[in-house]
Amino acid sequence: MPAEAILIAGIFLGVFLIVLGAFIYYLYKEGKTRREISHFGDQAEKSVSEYIKKNFPDAQVFDDVYLKTSRGLSQIDHILVCRWGVYVIETKSHNGLILTQNREWVQKTKNKTVRFYNPLKQNATHCMALRNIINTQAALKDIYVNGIVVFTSKSVRITGNNKGVIRLDQLNDYIKTGDNLAFGERRKKHVPLTAKQGRRYLDRSAIKAITRVILSNCETNPVKKHLHRERIRDYRIYKNRRPH
Repeated sequence: MPAEAILIAGIFLGVFLIVLGAFIYYLYKEGKTRREISHFGDQAEKSVSEYIKKNFPDAQVFDDVYLKTSRGLSQIDHILVCRWGVYVIETKSHNGLILTQNREWVQKTKNKTVRFYNPLKQNATHCMALRNIINTQAALKDIYVNGIVVFTSKSVRITGNNKGVIRLDQLNDYIKTGDNLAFGERRKKHVPLTAKQGRRYLDRSAIKAITRVILSNCETNPVKKHLHRERIRDYRIYKNRRPH
């Protein structure tokens, strides 16, 4: 084989190996990012679930719910149904300083700055999905769904005064002593929930009825749940990597 042909073949082989190596490295980094997101998210959700079950032993708790809606699946970290009302809880594992803005929030630590979608808006969509399902039942048409965003890191610092955004160690008091709603008519009448006026609670029959509605609208197909998770993770990775 002529020397020139050998040289050209060597160049092509070298380029091929470089491209192959870059592609393998990309797949490794992509997999690592996915594993990190999954690991920290799973640990945070586990902490919230354990906290709820410890402080609300008589409540109905649903973890990692895939709610079937007219627009597809709505993945909810936790649903709590108790005498104090119905709560949709969005769990966040972020630490450091959290700058709260309108559409996107910013996490600042010593090593990184990460933008993420406003979890209050994210959770409002989940609350609406659950409320629409519950309120289809005539006996439950006045049930209100409260949204809470819980940060599990003890080192997190959150700017602003955002109702419904708390640390995990504040969750018990927030639900049991806060001005949250069990029934929608209080919001319609703009009547504040205070100690003097009293507070309406959900009775056992209402809790059981709400539980049945939730269970009947949960997606159990593992393939559909997996595909939904992958779409959400891909979107989060893209959002975190794009220039701002």
